[in-house]
Amino acid sequence: MWKVRTGVPWRDLPEVFGSWKTIYSRFRRWAISGRFAVIFEALQVEVDDHWHSIDGSYVRAHQHSAGGQGGPAENAIGVSRGGRTTKLHARVDAEGRPVQIEISAGNLHDSSLAATLLAQITADAIIADKAYDIDAVVERVEQAGAAAVIPPKKNRKKKRAYSKSLYKERNVVERFFCRIKQWRGIATRYEKTITSFRGMVHLVCAMLLLQ
Repeated sequence: MWKVRTGVPWRDLPEVFGSWKTIYSRFRRWAISGRFAVIFEALQVEVDDHWHSIDGSYVRAHQHSAGGQGGPAENAIGVSRGGRTTKLHARVDAEGRPVQIEISAGNLHDSSLAATLLAQITADAIIADKAYDIDAVVERVEQAGAAAVIPPKKNRKKKRAYSKSLYKERNVVERFFCRIKQWRGIATRYEKTITSFRGMVHLVCAMLLLQ
């Protein structure tokens, strides 16, 4: 937790914590086994299903994140005009608590993981910005019996009606990204592998649920 809070290299962990190799090895075992995801899911004891909101947020990949086995593509590091980036995709409940986190390369569109984020819809409504105004996404939400609170794109020929008043609540997902990026190891990606970075994200989400 101290490492992800400060973003320091593993080798620079204070000696008071013990051997950095031991700590790193234990972290990797937990990350690979998915234990951090299990902890995150186990702490979701209070989920407000009045509505959920989804969105994506860029994370700048530090130069230390290069060199992971499998290359950038397998480790969700994309290259674009903005440099090397990873993207966090999140679904939060009506109180802004994280419900689901997915990770992709930064050069992928926000809607690329919409199907995964909406695989199980338990909320009465799904709030998202115009990037998610795609027929497949809207149909998926409506087939689940939820309201699609997604403003139509300008180029949509047949405009859809949506609740403008409820859409104002979309800012909770933005506030979630602000909270999680207070942890420097999340605001900037230093981890070489997607497994390690995903483990840290789930760890921080678990901490946010405990607050």
